[in-house]
Amino acid sequence: MKKITIFSVACLFLFMGLPLRADDPGTMFLEADQLLEAGELDEAAELYQAVIDSEPDDTLRYDAKESLGEINFEKGRLGEARQYFKTVSENHPDQLARGFALFSKIEIALLEDDLREAEELIRRFESNHPDHPIYSVVQEEFSELIDPTPEPEPEPDPEVPEPPDDPPEEEPPTEEIPPDPEQALAEDPELRRQLIAELERLKRREMRLEEQYEASRQKVEDLERQLEEIPRPEILRDEIAARVEERLDELRRRNRELLERLESTSAQNRELAERLTEYQSRLAELEDENELLTRQNQRLTEAISQEIVSLVREGRLTDIAREVELTDTAVAALDEREESLRARARQAISESKYDVALNNLHPLLQEDPTAVDHYLAAQAYWRLSGEPIPALEHVSRSIEMAEDPDPERLLLKAEILLEADQRAELEQFLARWGNWLNEHAEDENESRWFLIRGRRLLNMGADDRAFFELMRSVNAAPGSAWAQQARTIINEEL
Repeated sequence: MKKITIFSVACLFLFMGLPLRADDPGTMFLEADQLLEAGELDEAAELYQAVIDSEPDDTLRYDAKESLGEINFEKGRLGEARQYFKTVSENHPDQLARGFALFSKIEIALLEDDLREAEELIRRFESNHPDHPIYSVVQEEFSELIDPTPEPEPEPDPEVPEPPDDPPEEEPPTEEIPPDPEQALAEDPELRRQLIAELERLKRREMRLEEQYEASRQKVEDLERQLEEIPRPEILRDEIAARVEERLDELRRRNRELLERLESTSAQNRELAERLTEYQSRLAELEDENELLTRQNQRLTEAISQEIVSLVREGRLTDIAREVELTDTAVAALDEREESLRARARQAISESKYDVALNNLHPLLQEDPTAVDHYLAAQAYWRLSGEPIPALEHVSRSIEMAEDPDPERLLLKAEILLEADQRAELEQFLARWGNWLNEHAEDENESRWFLIRGRRLLNMGADDRAFFELMRSVNAAPGSAWAQQARTIINEEL
């Protein structure tokens, strides 16, 4: 909630043409957020404290205190973090922010094994924030800590029927693997990037599980040492030992579960690594084949040129009229060849065969490329590898060479800058072309333009304004692929 508010104010200043002063609380808050995202905790804490000392409005002051609570939480200073979250949960003018701060206090109580405090905070959350976005998360994750009904009086044990035979264990679902990895790589160039992202996510999850396992193991060792050092009478010692043993059993059970999850994650990591290696090997083979075809094409072009030179030297092209006629025919043939290559490149791009498209575009790019050739090359490079540098070079050349601005080329460059997270370049580009696109983008281009604006605002944390732009994308061309992407983002992220 705080990021939506601060980014909205900053964007309003930019749109109104007002400067953001370095000593302005809002500006200091934005700089502190950037330092926090970069992991510079001490520098961010100093700026947040400076925001509080500047006596801003209530919303900004308590947003800064909430951020200080997050920094102390990251440093392991749970007592100081709890005080900040307590102040925010009781005084922040925004109901949503108070709910998030109360949720952070619940996490701290659980980390300190203060189950009574955690139970009280959970009940307060359910009572005061029934409409909060994370209300269902609190119920699912922490419902086992609360027993809302009093314990009934004991009754005679009824006759317990014999339990039925255990049902046969279901075989765990297996992940469907494409029957032909080479075909999957050729038809879906996004698959490699998805596998890399999934592998990184599982590695981070594996590291978190290892940390949880290490913390649980340390607790087990501490409890075992406490059990050995209890200087109590034997009866009291047995009672305490039983309670400690019960707790140890629970921790051992949790350790076993964590180990199982860790082994499962490691197995998935190994499988993904093997598949990624296989796809990389196939990609290298395809690149070698492409290079071989390129060299063959160059040798063929050189042979044709040498043959023409040989005909001229032998005097077989002495008739001027025939030479003129042959030249016109050759030019027409070359034009027909270039259009054929462009048509094949367009067809390959529409079928997601981006390597084939680049093979057809290579001769055109080597000779005298047009704005259209650069635009097609930008699409192929971007969709094939996701590398922004060659794609940006070609789409920029295409925009520069065109006599009039073209919405599709401008939108492609904006999309590449957004996907590559080149924020400074994107802001410069939008400052130059944003108003022109507002006036000239129509139908599906208008839907694509609103989608790019919505994703940019979502990256900035301005969820409320991002939702507005994404809905405009849906309404501009409801049946387009851009509108479908906007619906997916709204359903999954907002």
